Amino acid sequence: MKRQQTPLLHAMVLLCLVCIPTSAWAERETEPGPTDGRPSPTTITVGNVSLTLSGRAQLQTAVMTGEDADLADGDAAEEMGFRLRRARMGLEATIDKAFVVGVEIDLLESHGSALHEAYVGWENKWVVVHTGLVKVPMSRSARISSETLQLTDRALGVKGIAPFQQAGFLVGGKFWGEKIRLTTGVFNGLHHSETFAGGWARMDPTVGNRFGGFSVATRVDIEPLGALGSGVADLKKSRDFRLGVGGGVLINRGESVQGLGYGADIQMKWHGISLLAEFLTDTIEPLEEPTDPNAIKNTTSRRAINGQLGYTILKQLLDVAVRVEFVDENTAIDDEGDALIISTAATVHLVNEHLKIQAGYTHRRERHGLDRRNDVALVQFEGRF
Repeated sequence: MKRQQTPLLHAMVLLCLVCIPTSAWAERETEPGPTDGRPSPTTITVGNVSLTLSGRAQLQTAVMTGEDADLADGDAAEEMGFRLRRARMGLEATIDKAFVVGVEIDLLESHGSALHEAYVGWENKWVVVHTGLVKVPMSRSARISSETLQLTDRALGVKGIAPFQQAGFLVGGKFWGEKIRLTTGVFNGLHHSETFAGGWARMDPTVGNRFGGFSVATRVDIEPLGALGSGVADLKKSRDFRLGVGGGVLINRGESVQGLGYGADIQMKWHGISLLAEFLTDTIEPLEEPTDPNAIKNTTSRRAINGQLGYTILKQLLDVAVRVEFVDENTAIDDEGDALIISTAATVHLVNEHLKIQAGYTHRRERHGLDRRNDVALVQFEGRF
C-alpha cells in the first residue's frame, strides 16, 4: 500500500513546491501565432510576473473493441469500459516578459516520476533558450500538444519513431518575423522500448543519464504566409491561407542503442479546412554490450507516413477529421507490423473550449501476416482550464 501511494505523494509535494511562485500550460505549445483547440489560459499578473495555471482530466470510454486489440500494440483499448488517460496540473511563470519557469505533473504516471515537463527558459522575438525536461525538436506531430489533437490519439508511427519529453538543453533562432524557426537540442542518450508502440522512453529525470551517451535533434519550420498557431484544426475558420513546411533530424548515440532518424511534414489551415501530413523514418542499432539489458536486440529500420484532413463545421464548436496512416515497424520483413490504420473523429467544443467531447473510430488492417480484429470505437471526454 505504501508503494502505491508514493508517486501520488511525490506529485502532491511537487505541486506545493512549484506554487512558490511558478506556474504551466498543459504541454506547453512551442509555436507562435493564434491558439486553436484549447481554452484561454487562467493568468494572474503581479508586477512584472505573470502566473498561468492549467489543468485537465481526460476520460476514455471504449464502446467497441476487437478481440485482438492490445494496448502494447498501440491500440487505444483492450476491452470495453473506462480508462483515465490524463490527469494533469501545470504552472508557468513569465518574468519581465522573457524569463519563464514551468512545471507540469501527470498524476497517472506510475514509473519514475509524475513529472511530465519542467523547464527554465528565456525568450524574445529572435531567440529561445530552454533547459529541463522538454520536447525534442524532431517531429511536428510530436511537438503539438495532446490537448489540441483533432483525433482521439496521435498517429502510431509518431509515437513509435519520434521522441517526446527528454532531459536536455534547447536553443532556437527565429527569423523573418518568426516565419522561419530553427531549433537544436542536446539530450541524454535515448532508450527505446522493446515494442514499436512503446516508443522512446521518457527517462526518470531524477536518475540522470542512466544508460549513457547523448542525442542531438534539430528541426526547421517555415511558415511563409504567417504563423499557423497551435493545434491542427482551424476552429476559428480563418480567412487567411496559412501553410507550414518543416523537417527534423535525430541522432542518438546512446550506450544501449544508437541510430539516425529524420522526418518531413506539411501543414495547412484555411476557412476551417486543415491538413497535416508527415513522413518519419529511422534506423536503430543495439550495441554489443548495452548498458540496458531490455534494449532492442536487433538493428531495425522503421518507417511511417500519415495524412490527416479535417474540417470545422461549426466555428469553435464542431469539427471532423480523418487520418490515414501506413506503418512499417521493420522494413526488412513483411509481417503484422506493416499496417494500414484509418482513424476518424468528430469533436465538440463546449463551455468556451473548457469541455471537449470526441467520438472516434480506428480501423487497423495488417498488410502481411495474420489479420487481427483490433478495431476500436470510443468516446473521450476532457475537461480543462
